[in-house]
Amino acid sequence: MARIVLGLGTSHSPQLSLSPDQWWKRAEADRRNQALWFGGSVYTFDQLVEARAGRHFENELGADKANARYTACWKAIGALGDTLSSVAPDVCVIVGDDQHELFTDDNMPAIGVYWGEAIE
Repeated sequence: MARIVLGLGTSHSPQLSLSPDQWWKRAEADRRNQALWFGGSVYTFDQLVEARAGRHFENELGADKANARYTACWKAIGALGDTLSSVAPDVCVIVGDDQHELFTDDNMPAIGVYWGEAIE
């Protein structure tokens, strides 16, 4: 009988795959997006900036903060990897959204199964 020996989780964000000097690309995409969801409503970028102005996100911008956050995230992801390696389970079940990274709309399975020694 199988036993669950470990559960791991991490947030999913483009900032984990882009270096901080490329994060501006996400802001460009958000500015073009006319349907940004927040709090159950849809906003344009400018509307969302206005709606959340009281949070003063402008104080969270800058290269130093971006680099510190990127470093902290990758340190945490490294710790997750170390934990997975130390537990060394026989099987890993990974739940996620492909987001058109491996599959296209012409062949988007409800469930994908990968069998192999390693996966990028």
